Amino acid sequence: MGQKASAGAIGGVFSPACTKNFSTIMKGEKLIMSIDQGTTSSRALLINKNLEVVGVHQESHSQVTENPGWVSHNPMEIYKNVEKCIYEVMNKHSIDKSQIQAVGITNQRETTVAWDKNTGEPLHDAIVWLDKRNEKIVEDLISTHGVDSFRQTTGLPIATYFSATKMRWMLDNSTEVKKAEDEGRLCFGTIDSWLTYCLTGGEKYLTDATNASRTMLMDLETLSWNKGMLEIFDIKQECLPQIIPESSADFGIISQSDFSGVPITGIIGDQQSACLGHTLKKGEIKSTYGTGCFILMNSGTKPIHSKNGLLTTVMYKLSEDSPTNYALEGASECGGVTIEWAKNNLGLFKDFQEFDHLLSSVEDSGGVYFVPAFSGLFSPYWRNDVRGTILGMSLHTHRGHILKALTDSIFIRCSEIIKAMEQDCEGAIEIQKVMVDGGVTKNSGLMQTQADLLDKTVVTKKEQEITAIGAGIAAGLKVGMWENSSSGDFPITIPDAQKFTPSISNAKRAEITEKWSDAIDRSLGWA
Repeated sequence: MGQKASAGAIGGVFSPACTKNFSTIMKGEKLIMSIDQGTTSSRALLINKNLEVVGVHQESHSQVTENPGWVSHNPMEIYKNVEKCIYEVMNKHSIDKSQIQAVGITNQRETTVAWDKNTGEPLHDAIVWLDKRNEKIVEDLISTHGVDSFRQTTGLPIATYFSATKMRWMLDNSTEVKKAEDEGRLCFGTIDSWLTYCLTGGEKYLTDATNASRTMLMDLETLSWNKGMLEIFDIKQECLPQIIPESSADFGIISQSDFSGVPITGIIGDQQSACLGHTLKKGEIKSTYGTGCFILMNSGTKPIHSKNGLLTTVMYKLSEDSPTNYALEGASECGGVTIEWAKNNLGLFKDFQEFDHLLSSVEDSGGVYFVPAFSGLFSPYWRNDVRGTILGMSLHTHRGHILKALTDSIFIRCSEIIKAMEQDCEGAIEIQKVMVDGGVTKNSGLMQTQADLLDKTVVTKKEQEITAIGAGIAAGLKVGMWENSSSGDFPITIPDAQKFTPSISNAKRAEITEKWSDAIDRSLGWA
């Protein structure tokens, strides 16, 4: 049996809040329901025409860790939690089903499910995006093809992160999955496909282009499964869902008893959904802080193939007539998980009141640096041989310094990803501000640290549930809740809350960056 940890073990201060002062829901008011299925929990949120979240219910699910580097989820637990979230949020706010115009789904990407086409039963636990069990497959592919050989087609380097290697691992290591493939009853899919399949009673087996672009099997230009990639991974196309290019489309009708008849008209991966929630224009950037940290820049209607360790991905396509918008993306695998590790594994603080007190007790990290590479580093390094490293401690070092070094590392990782974006744009785009979302944006001190290390203005929003709102926008556009616009200029946006401008000197920032580079060099090759 694998170890199970509660969802609260990942996320913490970086997780979205579940409590707020909700606006009153008027009788008969038209609403969109957004299902936000994340790494640690599932939520159902009610969104009104003003892009306000007026109701939410959240359910956590277990993290199954059978071996070091392995993280799994129970697909049926996730689906049952989604059902419960739908019921509870409707019941809690006395909402009639007729008020819900449509449902949008946003989800943890890359996490891969295998299930039986005939019975609808999972054939294996879902392998989560940050799982590393597929390392040997990745090493062999890199040895044969080279790490960047698939970038032109898929926009992605060969890495453990993406779904195709997780599918290949299941086929190679699960008797049930392989037998289902041989007998023609295997369904592979990311979480959006799994939820849609379940919610429509098995009627719809599909995905959108934002999620498909994270599998390493989709062609970025055609938005369809690539025959060459399927042959390399030896995955049959009939085991994959149909790709719907648009994130705002008819994805099926819910058939479950409590919510039957409501259409699903939005499907979009969580980070792309946050881009839509921020209504990013070309050249604009958003950074989402959760279990990991994900930074995306709207690069326009032509994909930019990174030369600096970033990913090229579909940001969204909102109608048949509108162009596909692409994004450059940088992913840092350690965000909130780093803070929770400090709390639960090291006991550096008991609660987030003490967390704030310890951070405010020091001016800086006292020369301490932390590389948050618990199982390697994603963008822009893509190194699996790095491990978490603490450097620069002395007898003067105390908990505040270590905690400051841990939080600084998260924001330094974000800063180097944005610097890589500027390099990929070769001066064509000047990045002046970064829109941010996630639970951590409530902490002004941490947002000031991000602005200082970025040397850019950081902007928070009055609504914190940006990711869920993005899926709500995708769903609502299809049913006329808001007007669509091929330019991305929507008639309504979420107002800004606070702006943070850099407050440290260039010399201090350069010193931190130089020391950070030294810390990275010293941590390489440890595993």
